[in-house]
Amino acid sequence: MKTSLGLGLGLALASATPAQCLFTSVTNQPVGQSCNAASTGFCAVAAFPSFLLTDLDQTNCELEITVTAFEGCGATVPFRVLAIGFQPTFVPLPEFGFDCALQIVPVGVATTTSPSVTLSLPPNLPQLSFLAQGAALSSFPPGGADILVFTAPYAISLQ
Repeated sequence: MKTSLGLGLGLALASATPAQCLFTSVTNQPVGQSCNAASTGFCAVAAFPSFLLTDLDQTNCELEITVTAFEGCGATVPFRVLAIGFQPTFVPLPEFGFDCALQIVPVGVATTTSPSVTLSLPPNLPQLSFLAQGAALSSFPPGGADILVFTAPYAISLQ
């Protein structure tokens, strides 16, 4: 299941000419630290770093952003969250773990039960840059502790 979120966050550029996707590549670079619990309390595994993956669909002018999450030892991931913004920040979230923080000022937030969020990109725009940070809940069988992990913030650039 895909969740679609328009990137019309102040960027929706209506045009009378036919839409043309000018993006040909995407890069994503972590610009901070992720936050993961060292142990789930249920299974003795090393922390699984959560991160963002990007995939550009030039034909449909869409960007798919995947929030990875730990799914071993019987864990399921009931939901994931993706925040998108343009400015960095640092809001500590100690209730989720040491050094956990929201590290971008979100202007848009999507929640999904699938690993990916699909963004519709504005047409006729030659480049676009923004920040994104994800979070995922790994839920363990009875007796285990559920954990919420945060990705590092990522600088995402489309050219």
